[in-house]
Amino acid sequence: MREFFEGVLAALQVIGGIGAVVGLVTFFFREKIKHSLLESMQMRLEGEKAQLARDHARYSAQLSKDAENHRVSLIAESERLKADQQIKTSLSLRLAERRFESICAVHTSIAGLPPAARSYAVTIFSGARAEFDKRHTAVNQMIEDASDALKMNRAFISPDLFKAGLDVTSAVVVVLGLRLHFDDSPLNENAPEVRALVTTYRRFESSLSSSLEPYDPSAWRN
Repeated sequence: MREFFEGVLAALQVIGGIGAVVGLVTFFFREKIKHSLLESMQMRLEGEKAQLARDHARYSAQLSKDAENHRVSLIAESERLKADQQIKTSLSLRLAERRFESICAVHTSIAGLPPAARSYAVTIFSGARAEFDKRHTAVNQMIEDASDALKMNRAFISPDLFKAGLDVTSAVVVVLGLRLHFDDSPLNENAPEVRALVTTYRRFESSLSSSLEPYDPSAWRN
């Protein structure tokens, strides 16, 4: 290449003199500069492309990491909410069971009280003092059991059921007070105090039915 260039210069010197030589040198110098600039620009462009690729890779990696962290946090939050809901459901079921147990306990303690008190009040014992004492003791014990059941389960039954239960026990206490001793005459079946045993228990049954409505399977479909 150098020999070719020198040969061209010699030919130009012979043909056109120094002016042609200067022009040719200038042309080659410009071409060399342009080539150098192109190479420099190409290298710079490649460097910028490489930097952009590295930045993109780093940004993508950060996005992936953030997305994964967000996914993990969402899963954790979902599991926490699920656990909270399970706890609430468990507590609600336990509370429902406790209320049902209380309703049943109150009903069991009161259901037999009015008929036992009525039978005690109207029966003619005909000198059977032992039977009288036995019935008297049994009714008193039933009153005590019913009162204890109402007190122990008051927090888990409705105010209406609690009041209805108290009304029944109060009616029984009134009847019992009218025949405290063996020598006391039996009560008439139509006496207001005896009829009150029936009316108060009917109100108790009505309140009991209302308290049991949430536990009726037919209501669960609504």
